[in-house]
Amino acid sequence: MITLIRNGAGIIVNSHDTLSEVAAFARPQERFQMPPTLVAPLGADVSSRASSAEVPYFLPSKPYFVMLGTIEGRKNHLFILTIWAEMARRLGVACPQLVIIGQRGWESEQAVDMLERSAALRGHVIELSRCDDAELQAYMCGARALLFPSFVEGYGLPLVEALASGTPVIASNLGVFRELAGDIPDYLSPIDGLGWSQLIEDFAQPDSIRRAEQLKRLAGWQPPTWADHFAKLDPWLEDLAAQP
Repeated sequence: MITLIRNGAGIIVNSHDTLSEVAAFARPQERFQMPPTLVAPLGADVSSRASSAEVPYFLPSKPYFVMLGTIEGRKNHLFILTIWAEMARRLGVACPQLVIIGQRGWESEQAVDMLERSAALRGHVIELSRCDDAELQAYMCGARALLFPSFVEGYGLPLVEALASGTPVIASNLGVFRELAGDIPDYLSPIDGLGWSQLIEDFAQPDSIRRAEQLKRLAGWQPPTWADHFAKLDPWLEDLAAQP
């Protein structure tokens, strides 16, 4: 980052939140001028994916929730798995299912241990290390909600893709998530175990009022598109190239 700030011709970021973090990092390097910057949110094009009704995948028959992303420490999988183990012990067969989509990454040893060894989670958690676009869309459209309990994110493409698919989101109360989705998702602290557990159980019910309220907030929301991204990016690059 120091090399980029000192020598870069320009910096493209995916959110204003990311830009503020870059600027804060650059501040101690005051003797170097910050390069020109552009905020260009990433697009979410789910229109080309097959609908869940068209995909021959066997989705869970019980209410289920999706976590999407590499299994790593900052994504907070261990937190959700701990909640799920407690719910499974308490609710038994009435416990909703959790679908984890993503490969195993770094700082994930404790989460992996739970996935492989926890008797309480057996039959309640599905782990998919590989998932094509059509299968992902099927799981996303059928989910009661996307769970996004990260400690930190620079953007949050799964959040955008979930909302673009018409799927509610329960997420950490991060500035970048509010920048992308406003007040649509239900936000919680990433360490509020009781709050997450209560909201998940609520959303799992077919007559969930809170889930219905979020769907109302979601109506009319438009995700950022790749066309919007490049409409900002292309002229900015042309102007940058024209600078002496």
